Amino acid sequence: MAIVGESFYNKYKNTAIDYDGVAGVQCVDLFKLQCKELGKNLGAIGGSGYAKEIYKRFSALGLSKIFTRYSYGSKTLTYGDWLVWNSGALDCPDSHVAMFVGWNGSRVMTFGYNQAGKSAASIVTTSPHGLLGFLRPIALNATDPKEVTAQLVKDVIAGKYGNGQARVDALEKAGYDYDEVQDAVNDYLSGGTKAVTAEVVNAVIRGDYGNGSARKTALEKAGYDYEEVQKAVNAYLAS
Repeated sequence: MAIVGESFYNKYKNTAIDYDGVAGVQCVDLFKLQCKELGKNLGAIGGSGYAKEIYKRFSALGLSKIFTRYSYGSKTLTYGDWLVWNSGALDCPDSHVAMFVGWNGSRVMTFGYNQAGKSAASIVTTSPHGLLGFLRPIALNATDPKEVTAQLVKDVIAGKYGNGQARVDALEKAGYDYDEVQDAVNDYLSGGTKAVTAEVVNAVIRGDYGNGSARKTALEKAGYDYEEVQKAVNAYLAS
């Protein structure tokens, strides 16, 4: 299993490793350790030599085999993404790279080397000003998101996963697809179970929704009231 996200944090927290032997412990050293965990030995990053080159020279460095690159704001950040700042950024004027672990208000929380005057790996809050974007380890997407259950929907409504960005972070860290969960929550709150049509009855009879508990889960996930659908199916079969 790939060492990414929380498992990467647990392995490298409190470390200070000069991986490339250049200029002491720098932010790029921790990123290079992430590359190593993903099977790539990343050498000199070229260009200006600053962290921003990781994003700008993404293809030239062969990083597309182990990461997907996104511009900042194009996709919801996930624990384990690697943020890259450009030169001139508010909190890191020489550019920076660090792993995203969450939000603290409008500031990002990052795990990295050489942050806030600390060489060793630490978590600090940083302004997103100057962010070029982020690299997401492909291994983060290797596991399908967990199934959205009725209990999960109730837990989200009860506030157990927080609100706003905190909810996004908590659900994704727990292995759920946030958008899928939020759709289920919205359906539940609107009382919006879909109408049972002849089309869905026929689909159930064909086996499109499986059988037993799998059928119940699939129908509820699709926005139907399982009991109502089953009543309609039974009535059809008895006619």
